[in-house]
Amino acid sequence: MIKEPLGNDAAKVEALRRMKSGSVVLTPHFQRAALADGVLPTMARSMIAGGFVQFTELVDGPFRYRFLCGRVVVVVAFRGEDELRFVTFFKR
Repeated sequence: MIKEPLGNDAAKVEALRRMKSGSVVLTPHFQRAALADGVLPTMARSMIAGGFVQFTELVDGPFRYRFLCGRVVVVVAFRGEDELRFVTFFKR
C-alpha cells in the first residue's frame, strides 16, 4: 500500500505508473461528465500525462488528486496497489 497523501510530483509519477502497468477504471460519473463536455473518456490518459497535480483532497475516505491540463480538471483516486480510478471530470 502506498502511504497517502502523496505530494504533487509523486502523485503524477504514481498515476503514470498505474496507467502503464496497473488497471485503469473510468467511473460512470467520469464518463458522463466527460461526454457531456464533448470529451471522449478515452482521452483521460493523455490528460494525466499532459497535466499536473493541482492539489490533493480527502473526500469520503480515499484521497483524490486533481490533475489540471489546460482548462480541464481530472480527479483520480488510487485504489490498492495498482488501480487508478478516474472519479470525475470538468472544465474550468
